[in-house]
Amino acid sequence: MEPLVLATFTSTAIRAAWTPPDRYHPGIAFAGRTLLELAVVLLGASHSASAILAAGPWLIGAVVAVALAIGFGIGRAVGLPARMSTLVACGNAICGNSAIAAVAPVIGAGPRDLASSIAFTAVLGVV
Repeated sequence: MEPLVLATFTSTAIRAAWTPPDRYHPGIAFAGRTLLELAVVLLGASHSASAILAAGPWLIGAVVAVALAIGFGIGRAVGLPARMSTLVACGNAICGNSAIAAVAPVIGAGPRDLASSIAFTAVLGVV
């Protein structure tokens, strides 16, 4: 099991069993925004530009566009809100969590949309 999926399941179980006191909320918000976005950007930096160019930028662009459209359609069909569908589609069609972190501020997605989309993408990656 991928570490991200394991962390998602573990944190969900902890949160279901325990509600943190108010004094923890600023730290949780900081970790859920700033640290999460930084971690995702660093993860995305591991992609090789030479590998992308070798595959052909036009082919990659066409595949990504089709995957985005299909992913967005599936997300909406299963009842996800438009912003979350967009983020999940980007995460699955482009490069995972770094795409989600890059697109979220552009479409005005909130921290919950960001975190939920990363969790969905991690779980879908296992499937």
